[in-house]
Amino acid sequence: MVVKKKTAKVEAVVLDEEKLHKLIVSLSVDGGEDGVRQIAQTLQSCLELTEPVQQIQLVKKAGSHLEALSEEQPDGALLEACLHTLSLVYISLQAKNPLRRAIASALGSVPAWLQERTESSLSACLSDCLSNPTSEQYPHIIDTFSTCLDGFALGERCINKLLPEVLHFLHNGLSEYLQQNSGLAGRHIAQAQLMQSCLAAVKTSMLVIQRSQETISTALQATEDPCKLEDTLSSLLGCYIHILTDEEFIQSVQSTAGMAVVLLTRSVMGCGDEVASVVCSLLRSSAQGLDSAPQWLQQRCEHLCTSGRLPGVSLYLCHGALAMLSWKGALPGPQWEQLLLLVPETLLDLDVSIKESSTAMVVARVLTLWSSAALDCLQGERQPCPPCLQQSLSGGSELQQHLLEHIYSHWEHPLDGVRHQTRSLFRNLLLLHQNTNPSTSDPTKDYYITELTQSLLGLEWHMRGKYGSLGCLVELYGAGYLLELQPQLPSCLLGLMGDQTLAPYASDLLERLFVSHKAQLASESGVADKTDTQNWMECWHQTWVTPLLQVLCRARLDQTTYILDYFLPKLLRCSPSSLAHMVQALQDTMPCSTGPSGSRGALGALMTCLRAARAQGVVPSSEGGLWGGLVPLVLLQQALLHKHDQVRMDALGLVCESHRSTEVLTSQEMDLLRHFLLPNLNSQSPGVRQQTVSLLKKVLCRVKDSALLLQKRLNQERDQEQRDRDQHTLHLYKEFLRWLCVRLLEVLLPGASFSKCLMSLHLLCLLGQLFTFSTGPDAFALGEVVTSAHAQNVLYCVASNFLEVKLQASTLLRQLPPSAVGLQVPERMCCVLQAALDLSTSTKPFDSVTAAHLLNLLLQQPGLSQALLHCAQEQGLDFQPPSPPPQASETVILELNTLAVVQLLLHCLLLEVSRAESSLLQAAASCPLYGRAHCITAVLQHLNTE
Repeated sequence: MVVKKKTAKVEAVVLDEEKLHKLIVSLSVDGGEDGVRQIAQTLQSCLELTEPVQQIQLVKKAGSHLEALSEEQPDGALLEACLHTLSLVYISLQAKNPLRRAIASALGSVPAWLQERTESSLSACLSDCLSNPTSEQYPHIIDTFSTCLDGFALGERCINKLLPEVLHFLHNGLSEYLQQNSGLAGRHIAQAQLMQSCLAAVKTSMLVIQRSQETISTALQATEDPCKLEDTLSSLLGCYIHILTDEEFIQSVQSTAGMAVVLLTRSVMGCGDEVASVVCSLLRSSAQGLDSAPQWLQQRCEHLCTSGRLPGVSLYLCHGALAMLSWKGALPGPQWEQLLLLVPETLLDLDVSIKESSTAMVVARVLTLWSSAALDCLQGERQPCPPCLQQSLSGGSELQQHLLEHIYSHWEHPLDGVRHQTRSLFRNLLLLHQNTNPSTSDPTKDYYITELTQSLLGLEWHMRGKYGSLGCLVELYGAGYLLELQPQLPSCLLGLMGDQTLAPYASDLLERLFVSHKAQLASESGVADKTDTQNWMECWHQTWVTPLLQVLCRARLDQTTYILDYFLPKLLRCSPSSLAHMVQALQDTMPCSTGPSGSRGALGALMTCLRAARAQGVVPSSEGGLWGGLVPLVLLQQALLHKHDQVRMDALGLVCESHRSTEVLTSQEMDLLRHFLLPNLNSQSPGVRQQTVSLLKKVLCRVKDSALLLQKRLNQERDQEQRDRDQHTLHLYKEFLRWLCVRLLEVLLPGASFSKCLMSLHLLCLLGQLFTFSTGPDAFALGEVVTSAHAQNVLYCVASNFLEVKLQASTLLRQLPPSAVGLQVPERMCCVLQAALDLSTSTKPFDSVTAAHLLNLLLQQPGLSQALLHCAQEQGLDFQPPSPPPQASETVILELNTLAVVQLLLHCLLLEVSRAESSLLQAAASCPLYGRAHCITAVLQHLNTE
């Protein structure tokens, strides 16, 4: 499904009337060519409009004039009014409004000499909106701060300039939200809205702190008056701690608050060992280690270090430590090493007590984040890894064992996200082991890796998490390593492909294995000669292709469904050249292997592989020989008549399917279709009949499309030899289609089985749709081979007891040449009409359906009114049908004939109703009423009543 990206809504400028009037007055000018006057006029026009798209265009125009403004030109007061207008409109708009972005672009592109004045103007507007805000204005102002810091350099400078006011406002906003939240218990919608506002406020405060790092550091170090900023930061930290420790707040808000606590601590204390000491104390819930922090920060942090705090607090602080502290490169000191090892220890302690799936997801994600941070530390260190860290992070350590236990207990978690995170964690643990033991590159000499692999291979295969972990081992150590430990691994995994729940996991692991194995063998052989390439490819085939062929030959058909869906296409994509090996191996197996009962045998396996390869585009085109001479014709003929339905369908699919609808059908392919058709028309399986019709439709479409291409080429081609080849192909097409048409019509003898009739009628209708049964000078003129005897047999099919056969036969009779059907001949028309009228009074319900089909066939005939009159006179009915006017259109003829038929049926029905009034029993036995009523309904359905 394609999800359309949401476009931002463009809204016009909305200011209160007094402000708008003041702005327009301040911009009012009288003529002149001065650049500032042009800007003022443009902005005035913009304010007077209500169409937002036009406003954007005018703002862009004003921006280009501002950019081109020279220092000699400006009128001071008017320029100030222009800048004030842009600034005021900027802060009044919603955050995602494109008009706001246009104004930001205009303000950001002013020349260097004007930047200071622009900054002062925007700062003044921001300061005004911070002076006396109402609680309803908080969300909009917070969005404005966020937008100012989103790629808008001028806005960022203004926020830095107003930093104390901005932080104070954010503290007030958060305090207001915290107070409101305490009174919203039970009001879920209002509480949800408040949570979103609170989350936006916390995120924006973090963004302000991040972008104002230098300003904060400078202000805190100043000797004049750092207390005011300290008080603001302390109050802001108090809000974060309140959110973090209050169960009423949702997980996303608490998690963000955890990051904000660590970010503010880092911003105040820098990136030295002291900040790691403080975060360690917070994780341990201990006041020890807070001594290095400023007094106000220490006091606030002590509130977090209480014994009865919620377990989630430690989780969110761990996330904050990993997300907000820099872990790339060498760690600054021992406290950082201690913090790096404390995070997983804290998370694993939490993991035992967590029961909610959402919290388990957060724990899994934070553990993966920790493993990535640990990798960043090890991979970025130029100096040797500290011994304590190396010992704790290497495989076999107590920490790694605990983490593996976490992985084993969560790799089949109900949440897909948790399972994915455990796979990523397992892979990172292997990488950590590699980085802490760089000297041991050979996994067979690494005791830890060998023991881990053997323990994984020894687990039951129904444990789905095992497959992802083995895939990580393949990725990092290669398939050769696993195959050396367990040579029967390919056969074992193929045996699991019969289980629907395990097949996707087994096929993914198989793909990783055979792709990795091929790459390993190729790299080991290097750029050796062709003989070496053949040798390692033979080894690869023996490992992967031979077990596959054994399963395809010997397993029951239902056991190989997922192998064909998941595994075989991937194998062929990895190594297209392996198809030739498969074909040869199966042909060598064929004389002595028919397979157990219920299996497809070697011949069936061969067809399966060839069809899958053709679907992948691996099998070459047949134009230069039957699929590049891969398989003898006699084997295909045997497969087309195989005892198993699916083998026959695979063989037919191989003949019919092609990636190009214009690929020419060769004479050999036509011979194979002739060989297949007649013996397979009488299939008793509806599924097989459906597949057969579908595949033959594909080949008929190929004939049609390639014939059109050949005809076009004949008109353009000058090479006589090529023209002769194309003409010969068209002649072969004509012969094949005529043969097909005649054989299908000959099947439709009275007494033919249901399946034969239905299949033949389906295919004949397809021929009629794609090529038509014309008798003119068309390319194929299929109508020439249709005789009146053939048409009569089709007409007999209308009387079948099976509704599907009736429908298909009626459709085909409309497509056949009228000269062959002969309904326009008066004697034949009268005969068919009389049969329809007789059947409409039958006591058998399906006879009335036959009568309706026969009547519908006659409705297009111009002479139907005379036939109706003749039948009415023979039955002694007083009936005069309406006659169509000379040279009437088909629509008029259809309507008049329908009217005449309905009138006759109603006349008969009235007589039968009067007879039924005297004796219902006699009427039911001799001439039931429902037949006539059904015919009237069926005839009227073909009229266009609109």
